[in-house]
Amino acid sequence: MAFLSKSSNTLAALSAMIFSHLSISSAASSIQRGHFPVSITTAELIDHTRLDPFASSTQPRALMISIFHPAKHCSNYTTIPYMPSITASYEDAKYSAYGIPIGTVKNLTLETCAVASSGNRHQPDAPPLVLFSGALGTSRYLYNAMAATVSSTGFTVISVDHPYDTDIVEFPSGETVLGLNLSDAQIPLAVETRAKDLSFVIDQFSSLDFLQSLLGRNAYGSVKAVGKVAAFAHSLGGAGVIAALSNDSRLLGGVNLDGSVFGPAVEIGTNKPVLLFGHEGKNLSTDSTWADLWPHLTGWKRELELIGSAHYTFSDLPLIATKLGGVGMLPEGTVNLIGSIDGERAMNVIGKYVEAFLDFVLNRSQGKLLDGESKEFPEVKFVE
Repeated sequence: MAFLSKSSNTLAALSAMIFSHLSISSAASSIQRGHFPVSITTAELIDHTRLDPFASSTQPRALMISIFHPAKHCSNYTTIPYMPSITASYEDAKYSAYGIPIGTVKNLTLETCAVASSGNRHQPDAPPLVLFSGALGTSRYLYNAMAATVSSTGFTVISVDHPYDTDIVEFPSGETVLGLNLSDAQIPLAVETRAKDLSFVIDQFSSLDFLQSLLGRNAYGSVKAVGKVAAFAHSLGGAGVIAALSNDSRLLGGVNLDGSVFGPAVEIGTNKPVLLFGHEGKNLSTDSTWADLWPHLTGWKRELELIGSAHYTFSDLPLIATKLGGVGMLPEGTVNLIGSIDGERAMNVIGKYVEAFLDFVLNRSQGKLLDGESKEFPEVKFVE
């Protein structure tokens, strides 16, 4: 498990290699794909029923989230920074030690649909709710394109920053919480805490007033706020989702993107649908935690492997690299971390399989994509 506590430094080195070897002449091009344009809203959530187990002082657990909401129509597109100012400055300063020009992260942008604050048009149904949790030592912002990609297919996606194991969390007050260098012994607690964080997010989104205050009445009208909920997650986030599936009856299924699994959830398992989607070489025979978990997954389950991918293929990094010059321009060692797949292609492949799983779990619409290997996506191998 030692690799977990080193993931933040590994990611910093990876990002440094990407940006220091590419010519940066302008902001990354806007990201918009799928069936609908997407709005992005951020919010702070405070759980007054829990104390933060990692904080140095006694205080309630506080989270930051981003809400990605699909809109059938958009009359007001806007460009926003890829990361907020304090977070971008922190990442720029950190990556500059590896040769990244200051201002690189601040130059990245996203095109979104501006959120309507009021209106009279009501949708008959609220889009299903999907939670997302990222890797240890990263930021939820490093998955903005992935969350937007999934949301644009018809889901409200909530990406969550988990303080003290997230790289940096920036709160509206200006306070920031930096990630700790968690020991291997602390990882099971981090997984348990993440699972409770996800359940708390579902609690909050069970309030229609809360949703409408964030997204406006155009988004949800007078319908029930939360009905069906699923999740997808990367790395340590995947472990948190497996734990949440075991503990929260409202969560109906989950996608684990390349995440080893830790804590009691390995043996408890779940009878809910689970998709394990690993990088090339990660499967039941090479990851003992997956092998231990597999017999305890007693419902629908699939194990896929993405040929040509690496651990951080399941983030925005390959797409950013492609938009800034291409994966082929990266140093040879970087391929071991983000893979050799073109960023646009990787995002499309991962997005399609996550969408297919969510349609199966939340909309009861199972297409052929999850039945077996596809000529359209030959890089996806069905292992189990």
